[in-house]
Amino acid sequence: MRIEASGPRLLSVAPRIDDGKLLYRVELPEGTIRQGDLAVAGEGRADVGPFETRVSIPPPIEVSTSLPPGTVIPYQRPFTVTWRGGDPDSVVRLRVITRRSPIGDLYWFHYWYECPAAATQGRVTLDVSSDGPRFHLPVERSDDVEVVLSVGPKDPEGERFSVRGLARGGRHHWSYLYRWGQLRIE
Repeated sequence: MRIEASGPRLLSVAPRIDDGKLLYRVELPEGTIRQGDLAVAGEGRADVGPFETRVSIPPPIEVSTSLPPGTVIPYQRPFTVTWRGGDPDSVVRLRVITRRSPIGDLYWFHYWYECPAAATQGRVTLDVSSDGPRFHLPVERSDDVEVVLSVGPKDPEGERFSVRGLARGGRHHWSYLYRWGQLRIE
């Protein structure tokens, strides 16, 4: 069974087996899915009924925090990202990822921390935590830091819809991703 999605562009997705599960998943080029209504339809087959469902994708946010490569994020102060816009049914998740260089050939440290905020809030802050008498970010100092801001539905699993023959039904999931790399935490 193939699935077709129509909205700003029509696309067709063929099934694939991933870890023993039948999935309809595709990574789309930037700009393929945009704000507006997206219709998804499946033709059905003997064990799965045909279906048609819609998902409404809100407009993206406009990030106002500037994070060019080389930006230093202070280790002992809260870190905030701000934006304009935001849909009341969406959540913004800030993820700060730190990596350490290998020590010899034995170790590779990789830490990350995630904070959610309502999209209408206009800001999300990774706050400092207490480690005894001092306060610091809950991620490690690093010269290799990536900040990822994602905007998506409140439920991280996406919106559910029913399909005859699928016990778990289907799910719509959309997200806007904003990435900044080559940052530092000092």
